[in-house]
Order: sequence, then structure tokens, then C-alpha cells
Amino acid sequence: MIDSYQVLFKRKPVQYVPPPANLKEDQEIWVIEATDEVFASYEEFLLRMDFYNKPRFICEVTGLSGLDFFQALKREEEAASEVNDAFPDHLREPVLRKAQHSTISRIDNLVDWVFEEFRQDFFPGEMVIVTVDDVSQGKLHGQVREKVKFPAQVNMNGEISKKAFSRYFVVLTDRPDAEALVDDEHIFRDRKVFSKQMLRSYLRNCLTRESWTGAPWQIKEKLAQQYRIDVEIPPHLRYDAALIQRKMKLANAKDPYGSTTDFLSAADTSFDSKPKGPKAKKNAQFYDKERQERSKLFEKAFASDLSLTTFQRNGKISHAQALHYMNGDPIPERETPSEPPPPPIKYPREDLENPVTKNHRPSLKTLQEIMPEIRSETVGELLEVWDFLNVYVEVFVLDSFIFDDFVDALRFSAEDFQCELLVELHCAVLKKLVNDEKDLNGKVQIDLPSQDLEEDEDEDMKEKTRTPTPEPEFKRTTRRSLAKAEAQEAQAQATIDAKIHLGAEIDRCVPNQDWKARLRKRNFANGMWVVIVVGLLNLFSMKPQLKSRCEALLAKLAPVHMSPTEETAISQYTTLDINDRVAILQFLTMLSVETRAVKDYIDDCSLTMTKHRKDKVEYQKKRKEHLAELKALDEERRNLLPSAAPSQEIIELAQDLEDTDMIDDEEADKGVIDTGGEDDEVVPSRFLRRAKDRESERKKRIEEERRRKEEAKAEKAKKPSREARELEKLTKKIEKVKDMIKGCESAIATCDEDIRQNDIPRLKSLGKDRFYNRYYWFERNAMPYGGMPNASTAHAEYMNGCIWVQGPDPMEKEGFIDLRDIESARYAALYGCTMAERKVIEEGTTSLNSLSDWGFYDSPEDLDNLLGWLSDKGDRESRLKKEISIQREQISINMEKRGIYLNQGGMSSESAEPVTRVSTRTRTYVDPAGHRFMKWHNSIALEKLGHIHSDTPRMVKKTAVTKGVKRKSEEKDEGPSKRTRGRPPASPKVVADITAATTTRRGTRYGK
Repeated sequence: MIDSYQVLFKRKPVQYVPPPANLKEDQEIWVIEATDEVFASYEEFLLRMDFYNKPRFICEVTGLSGLDFFQALKREEEAASEVNDAFPDHLREPVLRKAQHSTISRIDNLVDWVFEEFRQDFFPGEMVIVTVDDVSQGKLHGQVREKVKFPAQVNMNGEISKKAFSRYFVVLTDRPDAEALVDDEHIFRDRKVFSKQMLRSYLRNCLTRESWTGAPWQIKEKLAQQYRIDVEIPPHLRYDAALIQRKMKLANAKDPYGSTTDFLSAADTSFDSKPKGPKAKKNAQFYDKERQERSKLFEKAFASDLSLTTFQRNGKISHAQALHYMNGDPIPERETPSEPPPPPIKYPREDLENPVTKNHRPSLKTLQEIMPEIRSETVGELLEVWDFLNVYVEVFVLDSFIFDDFVDALRFSAEDFQCELLVELHCAVLKKLVNDEKDLNGKVQIDLPSQDLEEDEDEDMKEKTRTPTPEPEFKRTTRRSLAKAEAQEAQAQATIDAKIHLGAEIDRCVPNQDWKARLRKRNFANGMWVVIVVGLLNLFSMKPQLKSRCEALLAKLAPVHMSPTEETAISQYTTLDINDRVAILQFLTMLSVETRAVKDYIDDCSLTMTKHRKDKVEYQKKRKEHLAELKALDEERRNLLPSAAPSQEIIELAQDLEDTDMIDDEEADKGVIDTGGEDDEVVPSRFLRRAKDRESERKKRIEEERRRKEEAKAEKAKKPSREARELEKLTKKIEKVKDMIKGCESAIATCDEDIRQNDIPRLKSLGKDRFYNRYYWFERNAMPYGGMPNASTAHAEYMNGCIWVQGPDPMEKEGFIDLRDIESARYAALYGCTMAERKVIEEGTTSLNSLSDWGFYDSPEDLDNLLGWLSDKGDRESRLKKEISIQREQISINMEKRGIYLNQGGMSSESAEPVTRVSTRTRTYVDPAGHRFMKWHNSIALEKLGHIHSDTPRMVKKTAVTKGVKRKSEEKDEGPSKRTRGRPPASPKVVADITAATTTRRGTRYGK
């Protein structure tokens, strides 16, 4: 177990699991090395590891929270090592002895107390600084050799006539043969050696304290053994003693003067003549026993029908008036202490533990309603392919494309006309799998099945070592040989009949041509890319995990009942439905992930994110400096104009400066170390969100500012000319600093947007609802909100325009939603319905049951209704609601843009409608104006390559570099963005010139 370090969970030390009992020697166990915990079952081990991996632990030394257990433990070890190395050796034991069993609850107060005790107290061996009167420089460094303490002197009246003091023999380092005898006033430490911050870190590292009120501080056992400090807690500081003291205080508070039934005592003690001795200490048990005896006497007196009017108390009282006890009314029964009320419910809590609500979630829309032919499992692959290609458009050299156009293109079919969007997507991905024949001799960039490589090597060896065909040997034919030959022919025919596709035959239908040769030559024209796809599918059908899927596609592209030619594959592709076309694209994008181009792009984006974070930290530091400068200038302005009130804007900026000091420091540490890790959620800066909240007060501030300027002008006319010039000069400075602050804020916003667009490693969800459905907004994942600014469909100003909802994972559904009979009955007893019934009540008719089920919301009204349905009291839904609320404005804008784009011009989005064609002598011409997706063109390929991917490369002159655009190798590392895409880089040196129109690396403005 870990003794010296204590990671905190909910501000309490983590309690480690004891080793299981009765372990056998040959029994299999699982061990967590960091804690030395042993588990006899794998399930317990996984549960414990899951607990340790939650980011809810706190480093005890530094107080840093939001870490998993192993991160907190590592951080604590490093911090403890740094603290131990920095703290003076000779002060460690005295400080620990002083702090041992101290009952000062707050660590800050404990630090102040210990610091004051040791500030002027020095110990042998310490390096100190002494002041000697006879030395010209005044200060000398030395080491304490001996210390003598003199007690205080007290006179006859008890007053201190002379305070306690100490004298020290100090060996001077500058004079090895000399010593100095100094008192408390002529010796001190270097400020860096012993400070409150250092003492605080040391005490947090060395001391522990239980959670009950009044618990004493205790030294860790290892340190107590090292310095031989007693760890036994004194009796009066233990928990049981403190509990008894609290009970006594409570009893005295409830009954400070004793019971009102004292007159029923058997003997009169009010006139007892015995001398009073010292009061004996009475504990809580004594008082409880005394109250019980008094109550019994009271009940006995009334049980014998004793009259209050004739009651005699030892002959001392002859008559007792009936006004006692509420004029003769019976004494009310003694109330028994009721059970303490249950603790209040802490929110947020588990979503499904909240009460059932009658309102159901807004109805989801599905793609199956629009296109019944699409399968549910295809929807997820469709979204995956669309998101992947749009995130990596720069790798594949593609224009960004809208999701609705992508779906319509996949459904489009025409025999003599090809959709440019569909063809370009396939060709762009294929080009990354194999290099051009002029680039590294057409090297293959993906891992091929081993069987194919062996066959290629065998064929190459056969070609190199080809020998002349030997002359046939004539053999005598017999019945046995004839029967054997017929059996072999029958077996070969059966093999042919058992084939389900002719993929291999189509791939090699042309001599010396296969998919690699065609791909190296970039032979995509006239649908030849389909033949390359057939060759790839045939090759990867040898992999067991891909066999069934590849063979299903090959059976449609290369059927056995048709001739194995290139034209067959090309014509058969037009018969595929959207499910098969999505499967082919998903297969190709899966292969492209292995290529060096994609991997290099991911690494490049990670480095770019790190740079943007560092730039953001620099801008935040500059903004903070400008805010401090603005505050000082405003103070100076108020001194020149005593009647002027501080500007409201400056007050808010100054308040924002104070609020964000700690945030900026944390972001600075994170920005320098983090390199694009797992949980890099980019949240807009706090100042920008507050600026939006203050939007309603803008007019009021403008009016106040105008009035202030008028007053300043009037005051200027009254003031002497010198003061007026100083005020005018100061006003210009203030305006200049304000512009600098606005420039920093604009640069910070651009850095945030660049970080978001470079965060490409994985797809992040918005969160989960109470039934574990996942919510996605794809446009926020590493792509501009409105697509690439130079894309052919950039005028649409949206990319997807929907919030997508995915059904629950089977592992989450089992045990949380699908309960066993006993658990379901218990849940129904608590909440009035079973979990299945609750799902129907709260989700309505559009319920999702598995990961393959998808739905979406596409209108701002549905989005607002969804936010109203999500509960703030649920753990998952509170986080989901917060995330959607942050992005709500941009989501609503994209939804509205989608509605405008789909309805403009009455253009058709359904491929089922008749296609507008114009007959010619050679082919059927399809009118591009009949479909929106026909307007998409790969303009970026034309700009960079001189031709689109599906065209055969031509010998073209190298295009000149556009003025103002640097090549990648010539780009300099400046400004908040590494890949500027033709925009001037933002630099801290020219931050004043940055305006709100600053663009990101993809050429988009912030928030677009």
C-alpha cells in the first residue's frame, strides 16, 4: 500500500481495498501495481480501475483537482519531491513537532501560526545572514553553530521585566576563522529559504487530518518514525472525548437550570446544612440517569392521585397553589426525540433516479422517412464517411460538400452521365492509397493482405526465371487416365459454378493490367475508377473480417452471369443503391486512414494546436497587461478631473481582470504542456460570453460615455490650457489601450477557432441524455461552420445543419435500462412505472434502441423544445444541456441556413423525380440545373492541380504562387495560425491592428 502519499477523493484520503482472504497458491489474481491492491476476480479489478480512471481525484500537496488517480499520485510524488528538496533540512523536525496534534482547523491559519513561531527562531546548522556593526558591508553569511535560549524574567508582581531571548554563535563563511555572537535582532534568513508558500506546501505534504470537527493534525507515519515523533493522540483530543464534550454542551443548553420537577424529591435538599465541597465532574451518562429518575418520581406522584393543594414537602410548604403547571392542567407528555430527517438530495444526480416526467422528448426525424430504401446501419456509416472526408479535405484536395448534396449524389444514377461529386470523392481517396508512377515508383501506401504479396512475388520470380516450354511427352491413354481427367474437369466446373463473383477476372481482364497499375497511372476517366475499386474489393476479400462484406459488393459489381469486362463493372455501379455505395466509400476511407498523408496531417494539426494554445496564452497575458494599464490610466484621468466618475466599461474590464487572473494562469500551464490530448474541449473565453450578456446595456453605456465626454469638454473649457492638453493626451492613451484590448480579444477568439478546427483526431459528442442516447453536432468537429470559404457551395453557409441522435450502446443499455425482473419490480415500486414504461412515456413514439438507430432535429423550434425537455437535475443531461446551450446560437443559424438552401429555387433533391435530359446524336445530356448537387465542383483541385482528380493528368505548366500566399516550406512560424490559407498572420507585435474580421487557418472568420 501507499503510505507516504494520500490522494484525495471528495476531500478525503482514498481507502484502499484490503487483500482477499483465503487465497490459494495456484489461484489467479489481478494486481494494481500503483496501490498493491489484489483482486480475486477480474470484474472487481475492472470496477476498481474504472474508479481510478475517473477525473475526480485531488492532489493533496498541490490541491489540483480534476485528475484521475494515477495522475494525482504522480503529481503528488513530483510535488512532494520538490517540496522536500526546497524546504530547509534543519527546520523540518522542529516544524513537524510544533504542528503535531495542533487543533487549528484551517491550513492557512496553521501556516500563519507556525510561521510566526519560527520566523525569529533559528537552529544549529542553518545558513543565515547576520548584521555586524563593525563591518562596512553590514551583512555577512554564516552557519549557526550553537544556540542558547534565555527565559523571560518575571518580577514580584507577575509582570515580565525582561522578555525571553536567544543568542547564537555563527560561523562566518566569508571568514572561516571568525565567529559572531549575535542576538535575535541581528540574525535573519534569506526570504527564499523560509516563506509561507513553501511552509504551506511542506505542511500539506507531511500532515493529515481526519474529517470530524476539531480533529488534530497528525504527521504521516513514515515521517514520525524518521524524526522519532510520538504519534499517539492525547486523550482529550480523541474523537470520543470530543463527542462527550459536545453532548454535555447540548445537555446544558437544553436544561440549564435543572428539571421543573425538583419539588417531587423525597428529601428536602434546599436547606441542607452540609458544607459544600468541590463539584465533581459529571458526564453525559450521569445527567441522562438523573433525568430518568426524576421522570419516574413524577409519574409515581400522579399515579397515587396526589393533590397539589395539600402536598407537603417535608413540612416546609403547607399549601401549594394550583397555578403551578398551567393552572392544574396535566403536564404534557415528554416528547421522544424523532428520527433525523433524511439528508437533502444533492443535484445533479443519476438521471434515472429523478422523478418521472409526463412530457416527452420532441419527436425525432429519420432518414428512413425521406428514403425508405436506406438501412438503419447505413446511416451511421453515411455520417462517418461525410465527416471524415470534410475533416480531411485538405489531405484529399477536395472542396467541402454539404451533407444533403452528398446524400442526393449517392442516390443519383444515370447511364451516360456521371456525378462529379461522387466521382471526385472516390478518385481523391484512391489516389492516396498508391503513389503516382512518377512518385517513388508508385509505392503502395497501405498494408495489403499477405497472400497477394506472395502471389506477386511468385509471379515476378516466374517472369525472371522463365524457362522454355518442354516438348510434350506422349503417353498411352487408358480407361483409368480418362476417368481421372473427367473427374478433374468436373471438379473445375463445380468450382466455377460455386463462384459468387468474377472480381479477379475483371481486375485482370486486360493483360499486364491490375488495380495497382491502373491506380499508378491515374486511369480514372470514363468510370475506370470502378474497375480499380473492384480489384481492391477482390484483394481484401481474402481478409476474414472483410470477406463477407467485400464478396457481397463484388456479387453486384462483378456478377457471375455477366462477362468479366471493365464495361460490366462500370455499368453495374449505376445499379447499386445508396447502401452499397456508402459501403464502398466507407471501405475506401477505412483504408486511407493507414496512409502516411493522413498520419502526417494528424501530427501537423497536433503541433498546430499546441502553437495556438501558446499564442493564446501570450495574447491573454498581453490583454491582462493592457487591462492593468487601462485601470491605471483611468485612475490618472480621475485625478485630473476629480468630479469624473470611473467609466463603466473600465470598471467591468478591471473586474474581469481580477476574475480571470487564476484562469489565465491555469490556461498558461495547460497551453504549454498539452499537445492535443483527449479532453481538449475548446470553450469560448469568459469575456466574450459576458460581452454578449452585456449587449442589452450597450446603448446605456454609449449614452453615459457621450455625456461623460460632453462633461469633459465643458470641464476642459474651464481648466487651464496645460491641464486640458494633459487630459486630451491621456484620453488618447486610453482609447489606444482600449483598441489594444479589442485586438487581443479578437486574436484570442481566432486562436480558439483555430484550436477547434485543428482538433481532428476523433469525433466528440455533445453528451448523453437520461437513456444514454448520444447527441452529435458534426459541424463543430474540426471544420468551419459554413464549410471552406472558397468551396463551390460556400454560399449555402452550412455543412450539416442538424443535431443527430444515436441510440444507446448495448453495454450501457444492459443493466441500466434493461433491468432484471427483481430490479424492475423494485424500480416500479419507487417510481410508479418500469424502466421500459418510463422510456415510452418520456421518449414518445420516436425511440432509439441500439447504436445503429439514428434520428435528427433540423429546426430551431425542435432545438428549444429539446432544451426544455432536458433536466438540470440529471448528471448526464445537465452537462448535455450546458453544451448545447453554449452552441445554441450557431446551431440555430445553421439550421435556418439549411432550410433556406433546401427551399431556394424549387430545386429537386429527390432522385426519384424524372431527370431532365436533352437528346443528342451520341449521348443523353442531363441538365445540371435539375439537381442541387450538380452545382458542386472541385475548384480547389483545379486551382492546385490544374485538373480534377477524375481527369487524366496533363502536362501543364506549374502555376505561379498566388501573391500573398506562401508555400508550405516557406511559411514562417508567426501569428496565431501556422497554416494561414492566404491571410496575414496575427502576431503579438501587431495585435493592435487585429480586427474582428480575423480569419482562421481555413480562411473563415471567427464563428463561421
